[in-house]
This record gives sequence, C-alpha cells and structure tokens, in this order.
Amino acid sequence: MKIGIITNVIDEGYSSYSVYVSNVIKQINMLDKKNEFVLIHHSNTDHEIYTSNDEILIPLPHFKFLKNNFWRYHNLKKYLQSSPFDIIHDPTGPGALTFPMPFKKIITVYDLSSLLFPTYNVGGMISWRLLGKKTIKNVDKIIAISNSTKRDIIHFFGCPEEKIQTIYLGKDEIFFPIHESEKEKFKERYNLNFPYILYVGVLQPRKNIPNLIKAFNIFKKMGMPHKLVIAGGKGWQFTDIFKTVQELHLQNEVIFTGFIPYEDLPGLYNAAELFVFPSIYEGFGIPALEAMACGIPVITSNSSSLPEIVGETGVMVDPYNLEQLAHSMKEVLTDESYKKEIIKNGLQRANLFSWKRCAEETLDVYHEIGVD
Repeated sequence: MKIGIITNVIDEGYSSYSVYVSNVIKQINMLDKKNEFVLIHHSNTDHEIYTSNDEILIPLPHFKFLKNNFWRYHNLKKYLQSSPFDIIHDPTGPGALTFPMPFKKIITVYDLSSLLFPTYNVGGMISWRLLGKKTIKNVDKIIAISNSTKRDIIHFFGCPEEKIQTIYLGKDEIFFPIHESEKEKFKERYNLNFPYILYVGVLQPRKNIPNLIKAFNIFKKMGMPHKLVIAGGKGWQFTDIFKTVQELHLQNEVIFTGFIPYEDLPGLYNAAELFVFPSIYEGFGIPALEAMACGIPVITSNSSSLPEIVGETGVMVDPYNLEQLAHSMKEVLTDESYKKEIIKNGLQRANLFSWKRCAEETLDVYHEIGVD
C-alpha cells in the first residue's frame, strides 16, 4: 500500500501534535518494511523523519494571514483530490479530508475541547463546527487518543462506536529517572536552586492554572518551603494567570520559565519534588505520563482522560477544589512512604504506554481498512 501521512505540524514547531506524529512515524519506519509511507507537508525542515521517508512538498501561500489554515483547507485538499494513495492519514483533525476522495481516509482526534469550551479556543470551535460533522462522516476510520475523546466524538457527532479506535499515545525514551548529580546540574543551569512543584503545559484557560496558583497560595500558608515552577509557552487568554500571581503577591514564589526545549524536559521533571496538573479537560495528558516516567509523584484532575492515563497510581482531585488540591500537595511532600509508593506505582504505570505500541496499533488500523 501507498500511505500518505500529513505532517505539517512538524514543520510548524514543537507541539503535542508534532511529538505524536514524529514518534509514530519513527516507529512505523522500524516496524513496517512492506508498505510505502510518504510524508505530505509544506516546508523544508531538518527533522530526522524527512531523511527516512519520501516526501511531497506543497508550498504555503505567499500571503501571511492564516496561511497555515489556508494550506490545510485549500492547497492540501486540492492536491489530495487527485493523489495516487491507497490511504491518507491526517493526524491533526478536521479539514483536509472533509469531502469524498479516491482513497481510504483516517484522522486522529486528540480532544474536542474547543466544542466543550468554545470561548477558550474560538478558532478551533469554528473549525469543528464547520467541518467536523462532514469530516467524521466522510472518513473511514477515526483514531481517538483516549476513551474520553472517543465518548466526546460519539456525543457531538453521533458517530458509530465501531468507527472509532482508541489508541493511547506513548512516552519518549528520554523520560526516565536520572541521578541526583544530574538533577543538581540541571537546577544550576536553569537557576532553580530550590525545592519546587512543577506544572508543564501551554498557558491557556482549560489548564486551570489560576486555580493551581490559588491552591499553591493555600499550600504556602501551611509553611511549606517550595516554589511553583510553571513551564510552557503562552497560548491564549493567559492574562488571568499573571494577574492571579500579582493579586496574591506571589511574584517571588511562582516562576515562569516560558517555553522549555523538548530535550530539557526530562531534567525539569526529574528535579521537581512534585508534578501538579489540575487540568479541567485533556484528550490524553502527556505531561502527566512524562512526569510518572521520570519518577515524580503526580497530582492531577479526576476528569476527562486523566484517570485513564494516571489510573490508581497518582493522586486525583477535583480541579475546582482548592483546599483539596493544597492539602494533597502537602500530604505527598510530607509523607515520605506515601510519596515513594506513588513514585513506584507511577513508574510501573508509565511503562504501559509506548510509541512502539501506539505505532503497532496504528498499523493495525491501516491494514484493517487497506487493500493488502
């Protein structure tokens, strides 16, 4: 079979989408020597996957306004209407595969947060409302990254359950516990020479960061010495986050690192005392998995997909209950035997998720709908 995989998210920089796409393709290259895989994207990059696969470049339009969206919904679609593939996999949701085309079609759906919280991401909401129903109806198979996402697809679009395959994401092999001396080197390099609680993720409303800061303020009033490190780039509607810090006078206690390079994330997790991820809604929650794999205790929300990923190994809280979150943070950090148990169970749980397994199950979907 000749299988095209749309990889524009890799051209557009680091994101959870690009981590997923690049890791699945790397594993597919090792697992499947029979089929031909062609990567379809818009810009020349030095990413390693383009040295291992054939590629098709469809250039971006020259104008600057919304050019990436125009590429997906116009240039790419126009090319695909006459492309010589058996299967096209679009790992980034609705748009390019909205209408009938002469090949089998697969999309990956991460989450439907833009429909559940439309004011948080107006662009995503418009895309799903305009194109979602047609895309869901037109494709041959949908990969959902959690059962939570699968349920949301069925709820919003009335999609038959048998059309959706849940395939969990994996963790990169760079995430594992490191030696204490390596932790100290990392802390010195990033000027984090103090005990800290860590959050990793983009700054946007559904990540619930203002409530995390408010719970941290309660935690500090318990006499705890830790600081809160918030690592991630600015997304949208993030001003309330910084406003909350100022209102609570926590400017010296809450550290914003901004975007952290992917290769530095293992050190950031390992050097933390605790990882807290009280997100309101996640399609999967990769940061929680990465933290568990690094041997860090995890506190996360009891909502959406997070119970699927963390299972019984982490501490799950109501993301709106500030007192519960604050007391859970203190309990984990002051009860050494409890903390060790969470770490041990988290490491075991993290080993259940791998990019190899994700790729194997993705190949099964290709073979299921293909023409072998």
